[in-house]
Amino acid sequence: MMNMPKPVVKYRHRIYSSSRPVYEDLRWSQAQDCLVICDSSGAPAVRALLAQPHPERLIVVQLNGGNIPGKDNLLAQASQWIDRAPAGSALLAAGEEPLLCALRRMAWEKGYSADAMILQRTGRALRDTRCAHCHTITSNVAFQAFTCSGCGRVLVVRDHYSIRLGAYIANMMMPEDPMIPEMLETALK
Repeated sequence: MMNMPKPVVKYRHRIYSSSRPVYEDLRWSQAQDCLVICDSSGAPAVRALLAQPHPERLIVVQLNGGNIPGKDNLLAQASQWIDRAPAGSALLAAGEEPLLCALRRMAWEKGYSADAMILQRTGRALRDTRCAHCHTITSNVAFQAFTCSGCGRVLVVRDHYSIRLGAYIANMMMPEDPMIPEMLETALK
């Protein structure tokens, strides 16, 4: 019998499929340092988390307002913290999906693995979407179909999510499609 060589493992990181992100309830990780971020809808989840025994070194940031007016400022602060954080730090966040997508993308670009991020979606079902035709990203889309802010086409939001872009992909609906009026009024889940 011939000795077969062991297969070589080239990739140790998770393969990221471009599908809908999976969210979970916030919980403490084994990390020594944790950055906990929330918007107003995620505050109850963070309060419940903080009621449990937690790591000594902890940074908590909360945004006010449902439309995330300070999202860019918050992401800049989170970026600085991640740059200074020791290896093995964790990012925990609760809030509406546009904030979570932006945090995931930023942390992923800085080398965080999916295992170092625990994200809980709360609040309204909103999505940042990217038009497959003009490549405009429209923020806070709440319905299955919407009019693109870039090209004016009626688009349908797909469950196809891009971590690189931090957005869901949206494709044009044919103008004669009888489902357009219904989808323009059907909220995302």
